[in-house]
Amino acid sequence: IGCSLGSFDRMECQSSKECRDAYKLGSTCGEDGYCTDAEPDLRCGRTVPENLYETWDDHRDDLLIGTLFDAGTDQSNIAAVDLAVSDVSLQGGLDGMEFVVVHCDYSDDEEGLLDGASGEEAVQNAASFLFGELGAAAAIGPAGSNDSIFAFEIAKNEESPSVLISPSATSAELTFIDGAAKSDEAPGLFWRTVGSDEIQASVMASLIRDNGETDVALLFQKGSYGQNFINALRDSLSGYGIDSVQSFDFVDTTEIGDRVDDAAA
Repeated sequence: IGCSLGSFDRMECQSSKECRDAYKLGSTCGEDGYCTDAEPDLRCGRTVPENLYETWDDHRDDLLIGTLFDAGTDQSNIAAVDLAVSDVSLQGGLDGMEFVVVHCDYSDDEEGLLDGASGEEAVQNAASFLFGELGAAAAIGPAGSNDSIFAFEIAKNEESPSVLISPSATSAELTFIDGAAKSDEAPGLFWRTVGSDEIQASVMASLIRDNGETDVALLFQKGSYGQNFINALRDSLSGYGIDSVQSFDFVDTTEIGDRVDDAAA
């Protein structure tokens, strides 16, 4: 029996970024304070390729993008990302780099099967793993305005900022969430593929004017989307000289009937 002395590469760390800088994609800072390969998170277990967490060594130089969606209601968005990545792969990747994808789910976990989180906490838990632990360069999602605001708080991290691209978040509050000045050199970190609510509000106000209405009651759901839409609609109505505008908010849709009664009173 013979023995030989040797060493293996094991680096201490304080952040996952340190590990990615040293060992590239897939390396994270483990609980023991040493770099190790990333393991699946309960909210971010689905990947492209399916075995990504087991094959990081094959993807160290690939480009990681993520998704942030509610897996129960946003399957069409998730499927669209998979299709786009497949098309890119068929074209030989981007500048020679292949895309890999980690899908993260921010659905409410009322039964405690994931992490017991819901709402803002669920979004930020998923985003923290995707951006903080894995260092995704960009993520598609979230679908809603409030969730986009929650996720962007994580994505804009100064140590390793990432791009967030929402397909459907329309709140006017998001227009300048990453600053007012944009240029080719600094295009911003938040993108969306749909227009701001200010456009929809302008059209709605013109329809109200054309209908001859002068006394208007507006119902909206509390939150960034509802409040900012109502603000934009009020401004557009004022531009048409319609200033008799009352607004009534609700938290849950079961309250709508009561708010309608309030408006009619």
